[in-house]
Amino acid sequence: MEEQWRDIVGYEGLYQVSDRGRVRSLDRSIMTKTGKKKYKGRVLQGGRDTWNYHQVTLCAPGRKNRVVKTHKLVAEAFIGPCPDGAEVRHGLNGIDDNSVDNLSYGTHKQNMCNYKMSEACNWFSAVIRSDGVKFPSMQIAAKSSGADVSSISKICRGKGRTSGGYGWQYANPNKLKHSGRKKTAGSFGWRFAEGAV
Repeated sequence: MEEQWRDIVGYEGLYQVSDRGRVRSLDRSIMTKTGKKKYKGRVLQGGRDTWNYHQVTLCAPGRKNRVVKTHKLVAEAFIGPCPDGAEVRHGLNGIDDNSVDNLSYGTHKQNMCNYKMSEACNWFSAVIRSDGVKFPSMQIAAKSSGADVSSISKICRGKGRTSGGYGWQYANPNKLKHSGRKKTAGSFGWRFAEGAV
């Protein structure tokens, strides 16, 4: 299905958000002190906040720059306004997937349950240690290697280097599709022994 784009509320004609979780600026002309300046629209790269959520900075003439979480923009544009007392929840694909299919509104308690379920599902993923040993789950890997389950999970998603003295990666390369990590071993300075996997 083709990617759908909708205007961001309050930034109509300046920015749009897509049902796949991307944000773009639109072509525009802005008056500056030296005259009219044209800007070409583009998809924004954005960044991450301290909780690792995707965020972008929106700018508009005569207003302060506004940093906003991408998943909130997607939900508002494609699901509707957030009800009182609710917040945006990510589904089991985790916070790296800001597509509308992975988002919903719910209570804070429901959101925390979603987060825990997402992490728990991750912990049952098969992983490979940097010395080539394969484990059926992160929990077994952590217990056998003196490592921490949460740290192994982060390393597999490209957010750390070692746990228990080892590098780690998912045994199934398809697990990387929402992680943002390159699909190659050795991206953190370790390589599997030849023929070990």
